[in-house]
Amino acid sequence: MDPFIVYDCETFVPNRFALALAAASRCRALNRGADPRTGELAGSGVDLALREIGAGAFSKNELSLFLAPPHKLKAAELVPARLRKLAS
Repeated sequence: MDPFIVYDCETFVPNRFALALAAASRCRALNRGADPRTGELAGSGVDLALREIGAGAFSKNELSLFLAPPHKLKAAELVPARLRKLAS
């Protein structure tokens, strides 16, 4: 596997844990007989799954299952409660 594939994938899935989940899910689908979305032939299912993600073969809706929603916390909520008590 080319180590630069992961860097290509980070433009679409910035979290590496989410990338591992997405690649594992796609690899299972390929092993069950799903058609590859790119014209490339790879050595393994994982390699092909990562190449497909890195090539942008998936829409944001398809990848949204693996991406965490953005946090909408205020700055005060990020401070632990015990530190807030000390500050007041």
